[in-house]
Parts: sequence; C-alpha cells; structure tokens
Amino acid sequence: MQLTSPSTLEYFRDGHVISLDDDAFGLLGSYASARKRVATSDPDHGYNVEQIRESLLRGQVVVRSGGIELDDRVANAGMIELLDYLANKCEINLQGRCHTRIAVLPDPSALDRLSYRALPRFLSDHPRGLIRMPRSCSPAEVVADVRAAFPSSRILILGRVQALRQIQAEIPKLLSLRMTSSVEQIALVSDGEQFSPPDDEDFPKLLLSTPIASADLDSEKCDIVLLLDALHCTHATMQNVLVQVDARFRLFGFVDANRELKPYEQARLHQVFGFSQIDLMSRERVRRPVHYAIVRQGGDAPRSAVLMKPTVPGRRPAASVNSLAAYTHHHARNATICRLAKALRFGSPLNNSRFRDIRRWLDDRCRDQLNVTIAVDRLDHAIQLGKRLPDWPIIAENNNNLHDISPQIRRRIKTDSKRWLPGDQQIVVAEEAKSFGGNHSDVVIWASGGTSVAAIPASWMFSQSDPDRPMLIVDFLDKFAPAARQWSMRRFRHLEARDVFRVGTPTPIGRIERFLRDEGGSQ
Repeated sequence: MQLTSPSTLEYFRDGHVISLDDDAFGLLGSYASARKRVATSDPDHGYNVEQIRESLLRGQVVVRSGGIELDDRVANAGMIELLDYLANKCEINLQGRCHTRIAVLPDPSALDRLSYRALPRFLSDHPRGLIRMPRSCSPAEVVADVRAAFPSSRILILGRVQALRQIQAEIPKLLSLRMTSSVEQIALVSDGEQFSPPDDEDFPKLLLSTPIASADLDSEKCDIVLLLDALHCTHATMQNVLVQVDARFRLFGFVDANRELKPYEQARLHQVFGFSQIDLMSRERVRRPVHYAIVRQGGDAPRSAVLMKPTVPGRRPAASVNSLAAYTHHHARNATICRLAKALRFGSPLNNSRFRDIRRWLDDRCRDQLNVTIAVDRLDHAIQLGKRLPDWPIIAENNNNLHDISPQIRRRIKTDSKRWLPGDQQIVVAEEAKSFGGNHSDVVIWASGGTSVAAIPASWMFSQSDPDRPMLIVDFLDKFAPAARQWSMRRFRHLEARDVFRVGTPTPIGRIERFLRDEGGSQ
C-alpha cells in the first residue's frame, strides 16, 4: 500500500458522524467503500441488477446547486479505526478533532452479581461496538447487566415495539437480582405516544423507545445507546437518532450470532459500530482472546498423499489431497505434532524457527501450566497419535466400532461423556466430542488438516470463569505438495472468518484487514 500525500490529514467528528476534507477523502475514501447491488432500469428487460461501490465515509448527495454539493449526514464514525489503520500503514499523520466528547462512564459496580462481568469493561473501553450473541441468549440479561454496572448513567434502548415489550417484561426481575436498591418502573415510549421528560436529575436512567419516538427524549444527552438489532442502523429512522448533533452517547448494537451477514450488511455495521466486538454465549460465557499459529511442515509427500481427479480430455487434471495418507498416516507430521504437544505441556524450549509464532504467543506467559489438547476429526488418527503419546487419554463418542482395536488402546479411549473431565493433556475427536470442556485448554493443536477447522467447536473459545485467558490454535502449513498447501491456506482463511487471526494481529486489526481484502477497495 503506497500513497503520496500531504504530511498531515485531518477529520472532524461530531457525535457519531465524521467528515473529511477533500484531500483526505480523495486519498483514503476509496478504501472505505462497500460493494452494493442495485436495480437499474433496462429498456429490454424492465430492470437490471448492477454492482456499484458505495462510500462509507460520505452520504448521498441531497443538494447540488451552483457547483456546491451537500451530503446527508450518515453515522460513519466506525470508520475512524479504518482511517487510523490506513494512516499508520501509509505513514500519514492523521489528526482528529471533535466538538463534543464521548461520555465517560464511571467505574462499574455490582460486578459480582452480573451475568457477563467482562461487558462493563468493553463498554468503558470503546465508544462504539457490537455485542454478538446467539438466539439462546436474552438481550434483557445484557441490558440488566449494563443498568446494574452503571446505575448513575442514562441508558436508552432502541428497537421495535415487540422486542422492547419483551425487555420491559423481563427486566424488573433481572434487575432485582443485581441491584440492592429498589427498581424503578421501566418506561417504554412508542410511536405516537407523548412522553414529557422531567428535569435532568429525575430523568429515567433506563428508557425503552422506538427510533421515531426517541426524537423527544433528548437522546443526544444519554450516556449509552443500545440497539436491539444492530442492522436497524441502516434504516433512515434509526439514522436520524444516530446522526444527532452534539451526541455524547456510547453506541452499541446486538448482532445475531446465528445469522450469516451479507458483505454489504457487514460493511454497514463497520461503518456505524467500528471493528470492536464482544462475543457472548449462554450460561454467562464470554469469548476468550483466540489466535492461531502456523507451523511449517515440509519434507517429501507421503506416498499416495496427492490424488489427481479425472477430468475431460485436454484439460489438466485437478490435484486433491488424500486425507488418510497426508494426515492420518503421515508419520513425520504426526511425530512433529507429538513432540510439539509434549514440549508445550512440559515447558520445553522451542528453538526451531518454524515455531516462532508459538514462541511469540508464549511471551509473558507461564509455560509450566499450559493445558494442551490435540484435536482430530477421526478416531484412527487419534489412535496413531496415541501410540506416540501413551500417557494421553483419547476422548471420543461411543459410536465407534472398537472391536478391532487392541485392548491396550481400547482402555485409553473414554467414550462415557460423564467422564470427559477436562485435563492437562488429551487427544480429542473434536467433531464427535462436542460436549468436551475444551474451554479449559490453553493450546489446541489441529492435527487433521482438511479444508477447514470447523470441527473445533465454538464453545471451546468461550469461558465463564476466565474470559481473559488466551487460547492458541496451532495449525500446519503443509508444504509437501501444492494441493496440501492450498488446503492449509483455506484453513487459515476459515479461521479468520471465525475471527481467529494469526499471532501478532490484534482482533480489530484482523477484521480491518479482512474487510479491505473482502471488499476489494484500492490496494
């Protein structure tokens, strides 16, 4: 990325809206854009669908007169992180000025009574962001946590009437479990209703409202604004709330973890909420810091490791990987996995240069207390590794035929889920043993290759008791065949799609780089 530019660029922030001068926009604007499919008129077919690029820094032109163009205001302060990243990469001095400072939250209280104890710190550390949670979680739990953690802050919840009514019904009981003081009546203001806000001192600390009704609630003076559905930020009525002048509130939105977002939807969320995110799961679990490390595996290709798929005459046959030969019975690769697992478990030095990702992750960590799990997708691969690690139990479900396995190995295979207690070291058939407590592992070595790492359950990346405990996924860049290398690269892309980035890349930076790569802006 090479840009020639003035030594200093500047942007101005007013609430959750930023504006750039023409020099800054001309230099950086092409990076902050998203692909959008729009319908256009077609004389032959009635309409046609075309792809355009939509700026995430400027709104649509609403007035064009006398050579002057005026854009509508759009909530785009989430792009500040992207601009800072680009400025750092291009060695540009980017300065930001603001008219109104974002609200400063007090120190959180009642942490021991909250469901998600890491949530208040996330809200305090970020002026905007996303709260990602599955449908099995209740937004009312989060709202109650925010209210209890910041009892003196003014909080506004925005959404549709039906969702707001459900919050209104659930919140009193949840607050009674978190707050010692008496819980006030939670007011809900919907479209067409009159609400006369009292003086600032008596203004409700928690208020539920639709976007249209919030126009009369002095929402710009709130400390925290929560959108029950973050995607509502794309609607014009919600934008009217978010683009208010002199707005001081911190802005957060809920995202459904079960929903696969389209690229344009994801880009619009980044535009409004930025690239910071906290992931929550049922039973009060919060996502841990998770990264992956690459270990290069070279050498000769095992016999029959690469298969040539038949194709039509005249075309070059496509190469594929034989998983049994390339992974399960790849003796040199299995030996590396077992030596690495024992070294991590017992704190032995890793002097080989191909372990530099792991050494970097181990900096400032106690290496004598690492819990190590080797994850595979086949029982026969677990058995191959178990022969080299006789002290490591094998965890698998009881749907495997064990009659042809030697009694010595059979005794080591734990198929009773009630006995799947997380230990310091184990080999786990991950796709079968989904209920295994992998969240206690510090290092997970993915041994089975393939084109993805989907067999590692998402629940392993979450923790209730210690969400700050980092986790490392070790995978291999298999260089013994071009097809195996391509499969390795696909696994790395799959990990990054799950917000697991390489060691040394902070998660927000990884999301920014993924956005630039996926949206295909100027490179």
